[in-house]
Amino acid sequence: MQRDSFPLTPSNPYQIPEANLEPTFSNEDTVWRDGKLVVVRHNCALPARCVKCNAPVASQSYKKRTFYYHHPLLVLLIFLWVLIYLIVALLVRKRATHQLGLCPAHHKLRLQIVGGSLLGSILAPVLGAMISPEAFAMSFLVMAILIIVGIISGRLMYARNINENFTYLAGAKAAFLDSLPRFKS
Repeated sequence: MQRDSFPLTPSNPYQIPEANLEPTFSNEDTVWRDGKLVVVRHNCALPARCVKCNAPVASQSYKKRTFYYHHPLLVLLIFLWVLIYLIVALLVRKRATHQLGLCPAHHKLRLQIVGGSLLGSILAPVLGAMISPEAFAMSFLVMAILIIVGIISGRLMYARNINENFTYLAGAKAAFLDSLPRFKS
């Protein structure tokens, strides 16, 4: 059955409505570039392109992400006590939600990096225990390093600042940044 065989008319109230489910984007009033940062108005979507290579992104890879930010000097509270840092950071952090995406190739690469780091951090103590007590003790350092590498290299973008109107995101590559207009503060 062809879709055109039942045009939308008052005599056909059961016509399936048409909707564009792809994310909409207007460069001019929501997203800019400021050097190596992407500047986004709060609760606005980034373009439906990969933030790493600027390739078009399918709607299932275009997901809502929440970004958090607190001033970097708050990390010094860890030296007083980790619990104090966690409580203060949770109380003063700012939050912004935006939609962004990855192309299939970068999505696969991200999963491989995170999965490899996770698998390596699990296998390091097991293999260390099989070799010697010294290797077992050293494996926990390897495990911590692999977890940190997985967290840092697995993130898409991260907030460098969040203020009243804008979110400043870092982590986009040059191809994506070059497609955005310059930010005029």
